[in-house]
Amino acid sequence: MDIRNLPPNVNPAELYKAGQANEPDNASAREASGAAEQGPPQVSDDRVDISEAGRAAQASETSQTEELAFARKAMLGIPPLDDGRAEDIFQRINSGYYSQPEVVKQMAEGVMQTFDAAGGLPTGGEADASSDTNAAGP
Repeated sequence: MDIRNLPPNVNPAELYKAGQANEPDNASAREASGAAEQGPPQVSDDRVDISEAGRAAQASETSQTEELAFARKAMLGIPPLDDGRAEDIFQRINSGYYSQPEVVKQMAEGVMQTFDAAGGLPTGGEADASSDTNAAGP
C-alpha cells in the first residue's frame, strides 16, 4: 500500500484494517478447501524507505538524548542547597556582586575546571589558555 499520497485526514492503519476485513481469512479459506499448510508462507514485497529527513531527525533525537543524560548526571552531582545559602546567593544577585569583573572571571574559571574534570571540553585551544591562567595564579 502506497501511503505517500493519502489525504491528510486518512489514517493508513484504518485503511489496512478495512482491507483486511473485506478479505476472507486465508487460514479459514485453506482449511475449507482442504489445502491446509501446503508450503511455506508467502513473503511480501512490501518495504519501508526512510527519508534523509527522517534519518536526520533520528540522529538529532539521539544527540539530544545524550545531552539530556549528560545534564541529568551533572544535576545529580549538585549538592542540595539549604535556605540560608540560597538567601545569601539572592542577596548577592540583588546587590550586583556577581556582575563584578573579578567575580565573573572567578566563576568562569570554576566552570571551566568543572567541565575539564568531567571531560566536557575538548583538549587544546581555549581550554588550555584558561588553564595557563590558573597555573600562574592571581
